Amino acid sequence: MAAGWAVLGVGWLVGLPAARLAPLVAVVAAVLALETLNSAAEVLVDMVSPHPHPLAAAAKDLAAAAVLAMSLGALATGVAIFWPLPAHLVRLWAGALAHPLPTALAVLVLAYLVGAAASSLPGRRRT
Repeated sequence: MAAGWAVLGVGWLVGLPAARLAPLVAVVAAVLALETLNSAAEVLVDMVSPHPHPLAAAAKDLAAAAVLAMSLGALATGVAIFWPLPAHLVRLWAGALAHPLPTALAVLVLAYLVGAAASSLPGRRRT
């Protein structure tokens, strides 16, 4: 989820026109929707089959594969939209270095987003 917000934020920061920002919004929303459906499928499978079963594992794997496929499609969409922008991003970064306070704030926000994403990974204990 943090990656989706970061991509949309970068798109907004570099001034993407609405026609190029709209597909990004659509694929980020699609990934989030599929992630929600994946979670619902896992809960449903756990409820119906509380004991390990190969078909239950297959159902969970297929739901996760749908999220992966959509995520790869979202990545391809982002590459297609952002590919012509590297020179603009370099100019944006060079301009940001001239203003250290906004750059420091942007780095702190990015670090927070990365930390939030890392803490939500499976197997991480929240305290």
